[in-house]
Amino acid sequence: MMPTSRRLRDAPSNLPTGSAVWPMLFVLILIVLVFAGIRIAVDWPNVAAGIVPPEGSYERRFALHPILLYAHILPGVVYLIAPPSNSGPASWE
Repeated sequence: MMPTSRRLRDAPSNLPTGSAVWPMLFVLILIVLVFAGIRIAVDWPNVAAGIVPPEGSYERRFALHPILLYAHILPGVVYLIAPPSNSGPASWE
């Protein structure tokens, strides 16, 4: 019986090859980081000053529930950043 790792490595795959995976991954991570940065830049001044934006503004929902917001954003950012930093083309062989 062959070891599992050898069978998986030799299996054909329909996934993009190494030259296309990393640029796509970095673009997706960059998009998430930009939106997380925008959210932080808009919300932290309101939360730090204790100001709630006016009724009907888009930021109001985030300023009213900052713990829930960042409990959602921060694990998502860590989830996207951690795997690529721990693996790479060298670990695929």
